[in-house]
Amino acid sequence: MIAFFTKEYLKTEILDRDLAVIIKDSSLCREKSDYDDFYVVGKVEAEEQLKNAKYFVQKIEEFVKLVNE
Repeated sequence: MIAFFTKEYLKTEILDRDLAVIIKDSSLCREKSDYDDFYVVGKVEAEEQLKNAKYFVQKIEEFVKLVNE
């Protein structure tokens, strides 16, 4: 899904390419938490992930609203 989203929306610059960094970082964090034996996320990293997630959702909502107009 990430590869499709990146190919269709970010590489074509339909959406800002800065979203690719957010996707990459959040995916890496998720993989670490799933597969590392003792991965513990710190407060600062959790706050950063939350801030990025809110920004990502905002940009997607703006895009959907624009497309539906």
